[in-house]
Amino acid sequence: MPRNTDLPLCAKFQRFIQHYIDTKDIDKAGLLAGMDPDDARRCYRTKYVRAAIDRQVEIIDREYAIQRAKSRNLTAEKLDAHLVQSVEKENGIARVRAMELGYKRLGLIRDKVEHTGEGGGPLVFQLERIGAKVD
Repeated sequence: MPRNTDLPLCAKFQRFIQHYIDTKDIDKAGLLAGMDPDDARRCYRTKYVRAAIDRQVEIIDREYAIQRAKSRNLTAEKLDAHLVQSVEKENGIARVRAMELGYKRLGLIRDKVEHTGEGGGPLVFQLERIGAKVD
């Protein structure tokens, strides 16, 4: 009869899973969990233990990705704070340029502004010569 992978595991298997996630070594995880190395390998090969390991690793990876995204989140406030610090220092010219690039990346400064005519079409100019004789 196949075992349901969502059932709770015994304490020994839970310790094995936690130590395996920490060490990535089956034998070390088994020893730290109080298991014989052969039992640890058998435990690792079981479907429900592997499913529990995969779930735990997925949770850890997701939390790590969220933390990394928060630390790399670029905001106008962070750029403003760095810009003020850079201007106050002697060698701020290169940093000010870097901040300018950051503002451009956020879309707060644009390199090029395009103007369009009616309906998004091209602009139409009519040039007249001032002071020209009209026949």
